[in-house]
Amino acid sequence: MNNITDDDVSYFSNNDNWIGGREYELRFIFPIDYPRASFTETLHQFSGLVHLQSQPENSKRMRSLMPMKGLPSVGLSHHYGDINSELSECTLSISAKQFARTVLSETEDKACTMDRNRLFTLHEALFALSHAVSLEAPVQNATICFEDWGWLLPAESGRSISISTKIAKVLKLTHTPVISHPWLAVVEPLA
Repeated sequence: MNNITDDDVSYFSNNDNWIGGREYELRFIFPIDYPRASFTETLHQFSGLVHLQSQPENSKRMRSLMPMKGLPSVGLSHHYGDINSELSECTLSISAKQFARTVLSETEDKACTMDRNRLFTLHEALFALSHAVSLEAPVQNATICFEDWGWLLPAESGRSISISTKIAKVLKLTHTPVISHPWLAVVEPLA
């Protein structure tokens, strides 16, 4: 199953590992007229995600695994929504338990105590996913942060990837804080 270990299968078979707590998200913004089915197909065909199944409690939400070099795979719960009459979003969420398992810390408030190498590997995988999808689908921007930190619209950040300024500092990434949302920063343009 595409670099998925027996430990991954066991861990992700437990529904408790998918729910609860503050989620860490990768949110893609794209034109509302681009079909969601095409976006989902792009996610799985070009990014290396391994499709699992729809969530038992909500058949409209899907689950995938993102294998990462040297770390346990991360489970991504997908859902779509409309932002306005022109834009839609696809959010890939990592549960609090999975985030803690990956970076060895549960909250962004303690970003400086997270395992920097593991945090870097997670973001490297999320950046690669963002670039792979943006090459095949009309992604206008991507924001990576905790769910309650919001997201940026293309008018605020341009065609880019943005993350929290705290995480950018811990990872020592060159970043430009966004004036309207100073807790978020543009780190690089989309491919």
